[in-house]
Amino acid sequence: MACEPRWITGNHPTPEQLLLTREDELPREEAEAILAHIHQCWECRTSVERYKRGIDAYMNFRKLHLDPPVMPSPGGWLRFAARLRDTGREQERSPEPLWRRVPRSVWLGFPALAAAAVLALVLMVSPARLTATAVLERAMRAEAAGEARPAVQRVLVRRQGKLVAADERVLRAAYIERSRPLSVNSFRRWHDTLRSKQDSVTTAANEIRVETTTSEGAIALARLTVAREDFTPRAKHVELRDGITIDVEAVEGAPVTPETTREVSAPASEPAPSAPESGVDIGQREALEMEVRWALDRSGADLGEALAIEPHGDQLVIRGTLDDETRRNQIGAALGGFPNVSVQLNLAAPDLSVLANARPIESAESSAGETAGPLLAPQLRKDLPDPEARRAFVSAALEVSQDILRHGWALRRLALRYSVTAESALPEEVRASLRRLVLVHEDAVALSARKAASLWGPYVELEMRTVSLRIAWQEASRRALQSAQNFDHLTVRLLAASGKDGLTAAEALERLGQVQRQLLSVSSVARVEQ
Repeated sequence: MACEPRWITGNHPTPEQLLLTREDELPREEAEAILAHIHQCWECRTSVERYKRGIDAYMNFRKLHLDPPVMPSPGGWLRFAARLRDTGREQERSPEPLWRRVPRSVWLGFPALAAAAVLALVLMVSPARLTATAVLERAMRAEAAGEARPAVQRVLVRRQGKLVAADERVLRAAYIERSRPLSVNSFRRWHDTLRSKQDSVTTAANEIRVETTTSEGAIALARLTVAREDFTPRAKHVELRDGITIDVEAVEGAPVTPETTREVSAPASEPAPSAPESGVDIGQREALEMEVRWALDRSGADLGEALAIEPHGDQLVIRGTLDDETRRNQIGAALGGFPNVSVQLNLAAPDLSVLANARPIESAESSAGETAGPLLAPQLRKDLPDPEARRAFVSAALEVSQDILRHGWALRRLALRYSVTAESALPEEVRASLRRLVLVHEDAVALSARKAASLWGPYVELEMRTVSLRIAWQEASRRALQSAQNFDHLTVRLLAASGKDGLTAAEALERLGQVQRQLLSVSSVARVEQ
């Protein structure tokens, strides 16, 4: 345990120390350390409870069966000396065997005492029944410590057995956080609000399941599954009273291993939706595609990866070419747990001839005297004489610009896939989920635009407030991408690249401010429509 160096994992107080601590028989310093350990260790806490139950059982048995036979006979100490002399004379005349000299009341008490001892031993040795509260407390500690937190979590929502999009209202009613669907804390919050509930705990070979049923609120049944080894969450199942079920799982998908290809392509554009096939539930497939898009968003795979989502019957095929095997495996794991989804990701082999002829890029610092160098380089050398400080400023500004461009492309790809007409044909829940995904990227553009305003403050005054335009988000995405490309071009021209465009630093900074205001003006149109 991190807060108490004496009692670490695998090192617990002895049963004698636990009992003496409970009876206040230990010195204060030693007792405080053991009490702190008992408070944090569910194993020792359940052991103390077993000892307490064994002692209580023995005391009750003694009160009912042992105390009445050994009560003093009527008369007490009256004429005790005379009776003692008479008894001595009788024993001298006819000595009796030892077993006859033992009072009858003591013989009657021996079987009862033995039974009580056996009962106490059974209660102390047998394991205590695992309770829902104990499991949830241990799982919350594992979650807070970040032990083996699953990287990919899949959320599947079904209505009458059919897959539907994960509506925000439904997730809130089910106490499921979209950013952390397997959160133990949210399950415990719901569990603790219930006045009337029935808990059950089942233990399997590798997992423990806590199931709670109740007649209160929107949830009829909820089940949390944790790993038996370290109590990390592995699955969650929620049944709402309106017939909706939600399943959350930690995806342990194996990495895909397709053949390697030499193909290198630009970010793939989304294919137009195919014509409806006979016998295919289009609404269910649209809901599945939206869940796949949310999974790609959570893994950052919709920000420039060369991926395409193609429908084939009731299946979805995810195709793409990636440069890095680790990244390919991450995306394959994020998508591997979805039903009816085929992942076909290729690796691009490097062109060795191109690499052999590559030359290092000339540093912008080396061309300081040329007018074609980065426009802001002379001013940066004056303001930031330390080369490390200059590099930090340039890197931060370029990263913000690239982040705006990546989310601009993500918005535009969504608009190419879901035109105004295609969006209107979506089921209501899928359409609402699409709008929320659009807002994620628009908010990211706005946040990065405000970061740029802080970074560029010493050189140009940029805007911090967003302006809403009442236009369709599809048209807004086109404007956002155009502004993002212009912003990135001006940022690179000011800080990292030469050019023969005739621009001055002042002109480039003025245009940068104009483009940044355009980015903020298109970042909230989907929210206005929402």
